[in-house]
Amino acid sequence: MQPHVLDILVERVKGYSQEQITRLYRTLLALHEEHLALNADNITKAYLRICSEDGFQGDGEDDTCGMWIRCLILMDNHIPPHKKFFEVLEKAHIQLVTDDSEADETEAEKSHDNADNHEKREGDTIESVDEQDPRWLQAVALDHFRLKSQALSLWRETIKQPFVDAHIEEPRGIVDRGNGKVEEGYDDEQIAELEAVADEFRDRTLKQKALSHWRVVTAEYQEQERKADSFRRKKDTENVLGKWVLAEREVVLVQVRMANAGKKALDSWRRQTRELQQQERMADVAAEYFAGKHVFHVMREKALERLEQQCEEEEFNRTRQRYLAQKYTSIWLDRVEQRAKQGQYQSAYKTMRRKVKMNLARDALRTWHSQTMEEKVKLGELERIADEFRQRKDREAAQRVALGAIQTMYEQGMDGKRLEQHADNHYLRTLTNRFGLWDSKWRTPAMDYKEHESTADKYRELKDLEFAGNKLRNWKTQAWRHQRMEQDADVLRQRHDKRRATGIFQRWRQAATDHRNNVEAREDRERLVPATPAARRTLLVAASTTPAYTPAPGLLSAGYIEEETEGDGEGESDYDE
Repeated sequence: MQPHVLDILVERVKGYSQEQITRLYRTLLALHEEHLALNADNITKAYLRICSEDGFQGDGEDDTCGMWIRCLILMDNHIPPHKKFFEVLEKAHIQLVTDDSEADETEAEKSHDNADNHEKREGDTIESVDEQDPRWLQAVALDHFRLKSQALSLWRETIKQPFVDAHIEEPRGIVDRGNGKVEEGYDDEQIAELEAVADEFRDRTLKQKALSHWRVVTAEYQEQERKADSFRRKKDTENVLGKWVLAEREVVLVQVRMANAGKKALDSWRRQTRELQQQERMADVAAEYFAGKHVFHVMREKALERLEQQCEEEEFNRTRQRYLAQKYTSIWLDRVEQRAKQGQYQSAYKTMRRKVKMNLARDALRTWHSQTMEEKVKLGELERIADEFRQRKDREAAQRVALGAIQTMYEQGMDGKRLEQHADNHYLRTLTNRFGLWDSKWRTPAMDYKEHESTADKYRELKDLEFAGNKLRNWKTQAWRHQRMEQDADVLRQRHDKRRATGIFQRWRQAATDHRNNVEAREDRERLVPATPAARRTLLVAASTTPAYTPAPGLLSAGYIEEETEGDGEGESDYDE
């Protein structure tokens, strides 16, 4: 046995009295003598029978001996129950003794008489036997209980025998096979009386067995219900305790967090206050020092510096006035010369910028529209393929499930029918061989049985039809649910695609509007047009949104401007939209 299981059994058996331990050992002896299978039902029945013999109710809530003996026997089946029982008693330092002094004396005499038979064994003499050895005491107790069990069985048979002998007479009609003579036998009345006695004895035995079985089952049910109630109360208590602990932890957490936050705020305020006070003291000390030591010296130096600065400022102002007059005069002359050409270059530049923007916007819309249509066609094709694949899979799955259900129902029906035919043939053959169906005494029960059998067949057919109808309704409901989920998924996907396309178009419009505003603001800032043609081309290329390889002179050619002027109004309306 495992150590932890052995420790649990030892701790539990230490709380039992000597009477309870004796009752457990008698249960082991009963199972061994009756050669019963070691399962829970047989163990419970044997234990309850031993308890009833002692006048003790073994199915009480405070009695855990039955559960203990079941756990001991059913655990580690490869170990004999007696070995496990004595191992637990030895581990718990418990001696299995009996109160029957006469049996002790008899057992001592038997052990003394049998000592001569064991002298031949090597190292086994009467002097080497320790009467206080636990194994010796357990062996003595085993013999005592075995003798008691045999005496109890003999007493039961003795009690039952007079009742049976009172109803049984000496048989008559014995055949003397040596002489060939036959005496007079029983008459019909005596045979009927004997049959009645036998039926009464059989009924009483069946009732006793049924009552015993009912008591055992009731005791087991009560034990299970008690355990379930105890387990439920334990779980409820654990849940309530866990919730209370969590609530208390949350309250404590809030209190600790508030206390820590207040402590941190107070420490920060104190630290900042100390720093401000220290800085104020240092500032006061420095101010007093400089005010008391360098006042007059600083005033004299400042007066001299102020006089020198005034002289330098006057000279700088005169020089600056002369420089600015010359500079702005030359700038004014250049500006007057450039102003004459500014209007022509400005109009050409604005026309070129507007046409370039319109071309770029038109190309972008055309490209986006073509890509959108291609993606839409691809998505439609993929959706069609997915719908076909899903429909085919659903149809195959439905056919496979229906075929499997029909095949299973057919096989079950055929198996049931075949088994019924075998049972009917066996039953008819048995009746014919044992009793005969031609006797008027058995004809009426046979007809009643056939009528009951037909009624049972009709009831089974109704149950099968009801089961098939429930299955079909469940399949129909599942199919409708899957169809509804597919429709919802399609609507959600279409809505998501529409929202995504709308978002892309809105972002494109916002980006185009921002770019147009930035270009107009830059044009307003760049009012001056370069004087040389090369500089003007460089400025146009830098400010243009067309690719870098587009030649600037081609954009300013007369043919290009005249060609684009025809669709001027239409392009602007498209761009604004």
